[in-house]
Amino acid sequence: MAKRQSVNFPGFAHGNPIPNASRIGNIMMSSVISGVDPGTRNLPPDLAGQAANLFIHIRSAVEAAGGTVDDILKINFWMKEPGTGRAALNGEWVRMFPEEASRPARHTLALGGDGNALVHLRLRRGVRLASGLVRRGLVRWASDHFPAATGANACT
Repeated sequence: MAKRQSVNFPGFAHGNPIPNASRIGNIMMSSVISGVDPGTRNLPPDLAGQAANLFIHIRSAVEAAGGTVDDILKINFWMKEPGTGRAALNGEWVRMFPEEASRPARHTLALGGDGNALVHLRLRRGVRLASGLVRRGLVRWASDHFPAATGANACT
């Protein structure tokens, strides 16, 4: 079994002793990532600025783990105002994922707390399986449900 590796990238860091993301083999999961400016590490006061920075961090995270944005399985966003704030994500979303038939799943939830962050995210990057049963997915789930799809047939 592959060993876990911490994944960090320039322009973002946590104040606690946790990595930006963690990877085992071709599976990567991020810690919570906020929309701080990757140059100054300051948090823009507006949602559009924070959202634009999040998408910079998305690309940085998956590339630091050895992948591309095409490998992303799902992104969860937390927003102060999910009902009205989704519009700020949509423009960046379509720029990063222009092919409607090949976009990752997305879930937007309410962000609690009194901080200045208007949006956070957590993303999952998966593996590509040759069998076609699961194009990009979580290996443990696939191996439990489709053992033939993850053994010798798996691609990296």
